Amino acid sequence: MLTKTAQEYYELDFDVIPIPPGQKEIKTAGWQKTDPIRLWRRADEQSNYGIRGGGVANVAVIDCDDKTQSGTFDNVQNWLWGYGLEPGSYPVVQTASGIGRHIYISMAGVLPGDARNLDKEFGAGELRYGPGAYVVAPPSRVDSSNYSLISGDFRNLPSLQTADIVPLIGSMPDAKSNPTIPRKTMSLLRGYGLAVYQSRSEAEAAAVMGLINAGFDYSGIHSIFESFPVAGKYKEKQGKERIRWLGAVYHSALQKVLASESPKRQQAKRLLQWAQNSPWPGRTGSYDQVVYISHARVAYRAATLEYSASCRDLAESAGVGHRTVLNANKRLVEKGLLERVRAGGGEYANTYLLLDNGQLAKSDAVAVQPERDAFRWGALNKTGAAIYANLLQEPMTTKELAVKTGKHVETIRRSLRRMSKLVDPTTGELLPLIERNGLKWCLVSKDLLTTAKILGASGKGQAQFRRHAKERRDHNLSLEIIRQKKHNKSVPLPLPNL
Repeated sequence: MLTKTAQEYYELDFDVIPIPPGQKEIKTAGWQKTDPIRLWRRADEQSNYGIRGGGVANVAVIDCDDKTQSGTFDNVQNWLWGYGLEPGSYPVVQTASGIGRHIYISMAGVLPGDARNLDKEFGAGELRYGPGAYVVAPPSRVDSSNYSLISGDFRNLPSLQTADIVPLIGSMPDAKSNPTIPRKTMSLLRGYGLAVYQSRSEAEAAAVMGLINAGFDYSGIHSIFESFPVAGKYKEKQGKERIRWLGAVYHSALQKVLASESPKRQQAKRLLQWAQNSPWPGRTGSYDQVVYISHARVAYRAATLEYSASCRDLAESAGVGHRTVLNANKRLVEKGLLERVRAGGGEYANTYLLLDNGQLAKSDAVAVQPERDAFRWGALNKTGAAIYANLLQEPMTTKELAVKTGKHVETIRRSLRRMSKLVDPTTGELLPLIERNGLKWCLVSKDLLTTAKILGASGKGQAQFRRHAKERRDHNLSLEIIRQKKHNKSVPLPLPNL
């Protein structure tokens, strides 16, 4: 049950999670993915508090480790001042050691992974921003000392774009999606099904292989092995020996994964490529295409054609509304491209089966980019996305684009006119994405961020993510209230203010 302090953090849209009393390390398996309310269900009332990266508030924390390298906190503060954020205008927490500092911000955008080391130019420490990373938060107590807020207000987090963050961490990491642990791998992590392997090392190597196939990077795998028993080989090693061992297993498994893909993953990849590279005619064809692509991406990550996916997750990936996903799912089922195997309910999403209806065709075209705000409804739409993707390859005529996309030639003409006559409403400057060269159209700009701003669509993807995250949390809270009522227990209702 949420404590009063946890409830206050919850009302700020922070992912607040319980830490054993007097400690900094979380012992609960799966804390990275579990809803905070469920984590608090059996938590000690004297628990310390952890703030997980992300959440509805998109919390990110700059951990300044002055104990390792003095001056880090001052360097980061000077860097923030360069963005107009004066000291005192953002929350700063003093750690229990009295030396470390945590600076809280909100990150407007998506940065792959969970945590990154600070660039050596700033000093020692980390940027923690994903659900696989957390910091200990006030008023937690460790070694007879408290974590305390020494400046700023948690209700006023400064917002920084991901592009602004890059100097702090040195470079922009490669993008990847949020992975899920496969069922078989989860069994291995919990120490089940080990008898089929000749040794504990082989069993843990199989677990690493499963996590790599699911899309986890090394830092994610390291965090998981710290949280689960697995076969015990990793746990019995100490310090640097433990890290070296896991690193060797990871790199060996990674080479095997890169050398071959499972048959089911190959099939999911083939379906994804077909969906990306084939024309989808009709008024709703573009929406069916991006929703099917979202399904195929989930299937590829899971390395199986039968998978679970929520409507909101599919909507975020496709860059459309959740009602659009519901309607597209129905049409995909009717077309024989998708099957709903099991209906979801409560905390569980629908289970789908990705189908091959014999329409697969090969093409060298590049995938549409549904995640871009510039291609959302009301901006350039999915027809604009298909045009943009094809023109990335080579200039094309209007008729060639109609054939490639499966759209009526008049639909293509309307989109081409709009893409070629974009005007900045502030300056009146003409900023086209495309222009005509003879009979063919070609790209003249790839600045989709500016295009989204001109069309009033900038930030819609992030706003959708925040709205969906809040809806999920509200749904989970309502389920918890129902569960508590069944057991004649009370659950604290949301507070209006701190």
